[in-house]
Amino acid sequence: MKKSSEFNLTAKRLLAAALTVLMFSASFAVLAGCGGGKSGGETAAAADATETEAPTETEMLRPDLPDVNFGDSEFRILHWYVPSWGFNNSRDLVAEEETGDPINDAVFRRNMNIEEKYGVFFTASYMDNNELIREYTNVVMSASADYDVIVPRLVDSVSLVTKGYYYDLTSLPYINFENPWWDQGAVRDLSLGGRLFMAASDITIIDKDATSAMIFSKKLAGDLGLPNMYELVLKGGWTLDRLVEYCAGALADLDGDGQFGEGDRYGAYLFRDFAMSCFTGCGGLFAVKDESDLPVFSFYTERNIELCDRILDLMYDPTLCVRGGDRLKMFSADQLLFSWIRLDDVTRMRSSETDFGIIPTPKYDEAQDVYKSCVSVHTCGLLTAPVTTTSENAERIAVILEALAAESRGLLIPAYYDITLKTKYVRDAESVEMLDIIFENRVYDVGDIYGFGTLSSDWLFLTDSGKRDVVSLYEKKRKMIDKDIEKLREALAELADAG
Repeated sequence: MKKSSEFNLTAKRLLAAALTVLMFSASFAVLAGCGGGKSGGETAAAADATETEAPTETEMLRPDLPDVNFGDSEFRILHWYVPSWGFNNSRDLVAEEETGDPINDAVFRRNMNIEEKYGVFFTASYMDNNELIREYTNVVMSASADYDVIVPRLVDSVSLVTKGYYYDLTSLPYINFENPWWDQGAVRDLSLGGRLFMAASDITIIDKDATSAMIFSKKLAGDLGLPNMYELVLKGGWTLDRLVEYCAGALADLDGDGQFGEGDRYGAYLFRDFAMSCFTGCGGLFAVKDESDLPVFSFYTERNIELCDRILDLMYDPTLCVRGGDRLKMFSADQLLFSWIRLDDVTRMRSSETDFGIIPTPKYDEAQDVYKSCVSVHTCGLLTAPVTTTSENAERIAVILEALAAESRGLLIPAYYDITLKTKYVRDAESVEMLDIIFENRVYDVGDIYGFGTLSSDWLFLTDSGKRDVVSLYEKKRKMIDKDIEKLREALAELADAG
């Protein structure tokens, strides 16, 4: 099913003069994790303010773009969605009018500013994720100009890369991927053989929502005598061992029936998505890249196998965690000390009466240098352009994307953090600083994205089975893994030969 939304440029222009002075009214200091920026202290100070001041002209980094006008042309975007995932529908591409919602209004102002400056108007269409892949194929095979930018779900993108359907974004003029409105971690992790087919930027927030973290109950942490969790994170002491230790002390038979069920208290709610997030957070990777920027499988190491065993020990122990029941409901009822989340969960917890804090997923041990945050390949979508894009339109796409990303950094990203952090119960400066840390080292695991041998998804679903022989799982998939990597390498070599 396809859903469309179109906007009248003339109507927007009637509002342009009145809204120009509000251009950056939603802005505050942008978090470093979205491309390198302010320190945690500066961010915390911004979050404490009830009114935020717009950045001065000297503080705003501007894109280096030509002064061009594209004659009121339509800029068409196609975005994936899963019909049953209403929470994950895109809310960052277009907006018909201001409604008072910070994200909607930031999108409206951002788009209007770019439309006015460059003579375009934005339209967005949404397709079922499977239908979108078929549509992408049709676009390329027919050399259609129906869309300028397409945002497929990350996990669905593999076949399109190997078929050569994506434009190499590094060849677009005017885009500087070193600018802070482009996710440097995504550029590092997603490039293949020096080419970049997918990009994360400040234009969208769906990739931010797909970032893993954890929440903790401030009440239970106090009742159980835990140390200050924020200080523990900052000192580098938030590790997998600490998570296990604190979970062990939280178990309680609240309903007094002598059994442990949905009405009792647990250390954590951890389901299969935690297995991938914790693996990544502890420094595990299914694949790395060699000196030629090509993937090499890296899962089968003594450290990774030991890490998987530790994760399974935690997840399979009913005295440490629970895996059934309504997670957010149990957390709100003070039945969970910790819960794994993706950041899109935070906005859904705004009505919760439980005072909670946000922290990163734990490290492997204190020797691990930084906290790492997994970006879900299942709920994330990234910017792409069809390989059949003409050179003339490539210049237009480049100008608009660079301008839109820069404008988003001043408008959309502050609004996103505002609605994520400044909810009724998450207003402390420490949570702002934690989000800074969470976004600072986001990881896109190329081995998970391309699913070599399906091992990463097999690991994910292994935790539902009660089984734990990870070595046997790997051995069964080793030949398929090698074959999948070789297939991708050959496809990339053919693309390189084709120029």
